[in-house]
Amino acid sequence: MSPTILWLLGGAVFIALEIFGIPGIGFLFAGIAALIIGGAVELGFLDADSVLLQFVLFFAMSVTSAAILWSKLKTKSPEPYSNIVGTEAMVGVGGLVGNKEGQVKWSGTLMRAQLVENDGLDAVAEGTAVTIERIEGNLVFVRPKK
Repeated sequence: MSPTILWLLGGAVFIALEIFGIPGIGFLFAGIAALIIGGAVELGFLDADSVLLQFVLFFAMSVTSAAILWSKLKTKSPEPYSNIVGTEAMVGVGGLVGNKEGQVKWSGTLMRAQLVENDGLDAVAEGTAVTIERIEGNLVFVRPKK
């Protein structure tokens, strides 16, 4: 089998591992490097017989592509779980009373919840729609939906 086919096949396998198998390890960068080496061999930029040079360039390109793309692929939210704030939840069994913890159901998940302080409410009945105002640790603070 020609080196071009091996490199291109290897690149496809690395990328498939990243997508379907073990994401986050860096197989994407190895896959990109393997595809580049396969293309370079096919186009004649690298000699098909210089296997050592191909592997050295493969490792160098893997590291280079990781250095260039790693920070761009990492998405950081300014606040953890900020996508939950402002969404609707339903008050769980027993309702919410004063500043005691209760439960709300958000997106099919039961979450620990408490009423927002200084809202003037003493209780919210079970099944009432509420809006999530903020999150502290694993406790959501809610107020009745307006």
